[in-house]
Amino acid sequence: MTEQTAARFPHNLPPKWKELLEAEAEKPYFLELSAFLRSEYRKKAEVFPSNQYVLRALQSLDYDDVNVVILGQDPYHGPGQAIGWSFAVPNHLAPKPPSLKNIFKEIQSDLKKTVDPTKSELSHWVD
Repeated sequence: MTEQTAARFPHNLPPKWKELLEAEAEKPYFLELSAFLRSEYRKKAEVFPSNQYVLRALQSLDYDDVNVVILGQDPYHGPGQAIGWSFAVPNHLAPKPPSLKNIFKEIQSDLKKTVDPTKSELSHWVD
């Protein structure tokens, strides 16, 4: 990893993620996207998630500890919703986004697991 990329690449990623993403972080599209996001955050543009939550999912646990990945296409609709894990929103947010409600319904239906819909930040899933 070049010194320039290392300065932009998150230092708080677990080791395996760093190893796996190191080459990607050198590619032009990644460098351009990183520069664009930094610029938008500096301009105080409305960007979801906020800077503190970018790559939170990867920072939360190392690659070898991942069992399930949930990817989504639904954008968050307003400030304060995106917290760095797909579909997760702060517990206090009401109403809960429809996509998250549907995920909860599917877990209950398919897996016969009880889901507490008030725990929408999903940190307990990461734990």
